[in-house]
Amino acid sequence: MEPLPAKDNAQAVFVTEAIRKYWRTIVVTVLIVIAAAVAYEVVRTRTYVASSTALIRPTPGNAYSAETATSTQNATVALETEAQLVNSAAVSHQVTTQSATADCKATAAYATVLTNTQLVQVTYTASDSRTAHWCADAFIRAYLDYRRALAVQSQQSQLTSLNHEADTTSNLLADANADLHSQHPTPDAAADVRNYTTRLAALQAQIATLVDQKQSSEAANFKAIVSMYENMKPRDAAKIFDTLNINVLIKVAQAMNPRKMSPILGAMSSEPAQALTTALATTGNTDTVASANAGGGQNLSALPQIVGH
Repeated sequence: MEPLPAKDNAQAVFVTEAIRKYWRTIVVTVLIVIAAAVAYEVVRTRTYVASSTALIRPTPGNAYSAETATSTQNATVALETEAQLVNSAAVSHQVTTQSATADCKATAAYATVLTNTQLVQVTYTASDSRTAHWCADAFIRAYLDYRRALAVQSQQSQLTSLNHEADTTSNLLADANADLHSQHPTPDAAADVRNYTTRLAALQAQIATLVDQKQSSEAANFKAIVSMYENMKPRDAAKIFDTLNINVLIKVAQAMNPRKMSPILGAMSSEPAQALTTALATTGNTDTVASANAGGGQNLSALPQIVGH
């Protein structure tokens, strides 16, 4: 092997001597760099994204209704409007009510309509996977609840208007009948009776249909509320149950799956838990009561002594 040139040999000797002299400093520097890189990876903020999707059907009182669904262009605009409701104050408030322990923010939720579908997808970004999934689901549930509430309000408004019109028509019909049977009826009395009778019958049919629709909407709304509570953490649901009117609370508790309701009952505060237990026992819904009773062998007379924890 040929010897290194004198210049190269001098540089190699210099580097070797430097490494030998400062090796501790070099090692410490390398370790510091590695530690800094590891620390950066540990403290670096990570984000998780989760999504939840719902099929949107035409619903009265909402942007996407039977009227707006008649054309593709109108339907597209209506669905885009629907998606914007996900970040509304009303929906955000409902999310806050549902998620007592998860800090779900409207600014972290984003809703979009999937192309050529009636599907609204909510994506949520959070610092951990659990919160991302929980809040995505919470926003889609709250949004659907809000749509149902709008439908009920719209139907109630229509029902009020129709009832008022029916009352007015009924009064006019009574006047027309009185005119027809008077000693000197007006020439149009008979025609007025026929017209008002036909109009009143049509209004009553509309009212009957709307009442059925409203009852169906209210039933669906109530079912959704029950489902919401069943899917919440027991301690979160218990905080809400503690504040509910006892009559409302009884209705909700009776509709829930006893296996879902019993841990909520156990997590409630003492006074409302005792009142609810007594009410459920009195009305005969003993499945929930018995499940919440940790002792398992006590009779119904002892059940009001269950204390929330």
